[in-house]
Amino acid sequence: MILLNIKELFNPSIISLDIGSYETKMIEGKVNSKGVEIKKASSFETPDGCYENGHILDKELLSYVLKEELNKNSFKSSNAYITINSSDMLTREIILPKVDEEELDGILSYQGNEYFPTDISNCILQYKVIGTVLEDEIEKINLIAIAVPEKIAEDHFQLLQMAELKPIVMDFQSNSVCKLFRYNSLINGSYETYGKTLALIDLGHENVSITIVRDGIILVTRIVGNAGKDIDFGIMNFFNLSQDEA
Repeated sequence: MILLNIKELFNPSIISLDIGSYETKMIEGKVNSKGVEIKKASSFETPDGCYENGHILDKELLSYVLKEELNKNSFKSSNAYITINSSDMLTREIILPKVDEEELDGILSYQGNEYFPTDISNCILQYKVIGTVLEDEIEKINLIAIAVPEKIAEDHFQLLQMAELKPIVMDFQSNSVCKLFRYNSLINGSYETYGKTLALIDLGHENVSITIVRDGIILVTRIVGNAGKDIDFGIMNFFNLSQDEA
């Protein structure tokens, strides 16, 4: 018989994954009384042609390599959180009448298309309330809404299952980063972030993610092009180098 600490049952270790077109990052950790404890961290180059702009192009190969890397680096947990990022994921700041959560869900379900420039009928629509505003002396809800293409979500879910992981959470990359500020208001143990507005910039291989955050609340989030691969391409051409040399 195996005896488990009762805390382990309700506070299991989690593997957190961030898959990019160039590199995939993996962390295993858990929350304890002191904060977030990181047990393992590793990364590997994403196989060519497997992943592009948040879309999985070869699930079989990517799941195989992911499983091999997890085993090679002795990751133990099977519970997985994954963050996703793509220019095909649309975000909008929306102001709506102040209603309860059930009514808010209904408004976005039936009127969601009105707030986005393209058809989102094949997307999963999620939102996060970021505060309230006054318009004509009437209090309204201010929220960030994100439309994720269903195929992106389904493919990532299937990828985790094929790698013998249990999908627990799928999150938008910017929102995942902002959650860190809820555990600690200090960066590197010295720089105080509370009460300050910060720009979080992720220089990726295919695009650049920019998030404006204050006290762990997303104010603005955008994804723009011209990222690391464009810099590499410029270096290759200017110095006449191969991709590996660049």
